[in-house]
Amino acid sequence: MKFVDMSEGDRVSLLSVSARISSLLKAGLEAVDYAILETIQRSLYLTARQLMYLEVMEKDYGVSQ
Repeated sequence: MKFVDMSEGDRVSLLSVSARISSLLKAGLEAVDYAILETIQRSLYLTARQLMYLEVMEKDYGVSQ
């Protein structure tokens, strides 16, 4: 494992995204949505598009932020 130097805000943001993904993974996702989340989960920083996908999936599956 490689150490990555992050600011406190980045760590909080990463933990928040991780919690959001964990909640979605419990929602019984369709295969394509699961694959997208698997990709997002591997990213250290999310792009605007990845955040949009995350928000859309939360809305579609009724998982609150």
